Amino acid sequence: MNKDLNATHQIISLLEKSKTVTDRIIDHLPGIFASVDENGSILRANVHASSCLNTSHEEVIGLHFSKLFKPETWPLFNDRFKTVVSGRVKNSDFELPLDGLTKPRSYFWQIDYLESKSADGNNRTFFNIHGRDVTELKSALGRVAMLGKNLELAKAVQSLILPASGLFDDKNFKLAAHYEPAEITGGDFWWFEHQADKALVLMGDVTGHGTGSAMVTSLIAGSINTLKSLYVRQNKALKTDDIFAVVNESLTQLDGQPYWMTMSTIEFDFKKRQMEWKCAASPPVFHMRKGGKIDVYVDSSTHLGVPDFQVASGIVSVEHGDRVLIFTDGVFEMDNSQGAPFGMRNLQKALLRTKGLSHVEARNVIENHLKNWRGNSQLKDDSAFVLIDL
Repeated sequence: MNKDLNATHQIISLLEKSKTVTDRIIDHLPGIFASVDENGSILRANVHASSCLNTSHEEVIGLHFSKLFKPETWPLFNDRFKTVVSGRVKNSDFELPLDGLTKPRSYFWQIDYLESKSADGNNRTFFNIHGRDVTELKSALGRVAMLGKNLELAKAVQSLILPASGLFDDKNFKLAAHYEPAEITGGDFWWFEHQADKALVLMGDVTGHGTGSAMVTSLIAGSINTLKSLYVRQNKALKTDDIFAVVNESLTQLDGQPYWMTMSTIEFDFKKRQMEWKCAASPPVFHMRKGGKIDVYVDSSTHLGVPDFQVASGIVSVEHGDRVLIFTDGVFEMDNSQGAPFGMRNLQKALLRTKGLSHVEARNVIENHLKNWRGNSQLKDDSAFVLIDL
């Protein structure tokens, strides 16, 4: 008998402790929580719900849930509530602002139909209402959406300044380009124009990558286009020295964060069979002659975006069958999974393996070398190159 009584007391004690723990959990649930009857009267609520109703945890019992809302908002909530009460659905999830007692906040609500079964068969139905404040979440999602729109806008703007196609094919001048930004947009930029007996190719790289660099690149492209229009109106040939000067001026006039740019130009004169290269702190120019020998052109120069910039230049002979490669630092600095850069030597080897291939096939070979080297590692900088066949 005593053993049975002790066991019974232990069971009751455990049940009471369990109930206490459950009550504590409910009291401190995040957001607003309340159990209500079919009329919306509160049977129990958590601490936060009591606080929103500006009453004590004990006095909240019996209050109507509608007091959390303004008169014009409650019917919207009540329509959802009545749908669950009617039994047409077991639960309802929706968003509705909490605006009755405080500054309106965005809330996501969940209403659940529950039934408590008793031994005497008098089952009782009640409804759990849980509201979670999603104001900050919506604000964050809004900022992300706006950022996405800004990035898409920057991407669209950048697509307008790059050549419509990365391929060009003429009897004395063929071109194949590669461009891959590290983010949605990038700071690398290339452009070309071709005439009957001349061609000009430009490659630029603004410091950094991403939206800021992309917008600076767009500014640079606009400056160059303005310069081109001026020369066209004057019926003059565009001079590369003026391109370097106008780009440098555009960069030095930027307010706030300073931006610099490396740039190289390749100007071909098909009648004279010569090529003039100019570089401002850009990577070297690779010139693979038709026999397979690679000449490398590089000299001391400075970035654009400084008051006294310096440009390195040179004039070399070219002939049919030659191949020229210009590129940004994101190509040879591309890391593999071990953090080792692709390097100039591997780039020269890749170029040598293109001997005898078309300009499109050659571009694809170099792209595959870069892709295989990089593997699954993340692209840390924009990558661009232009391959030119004569």
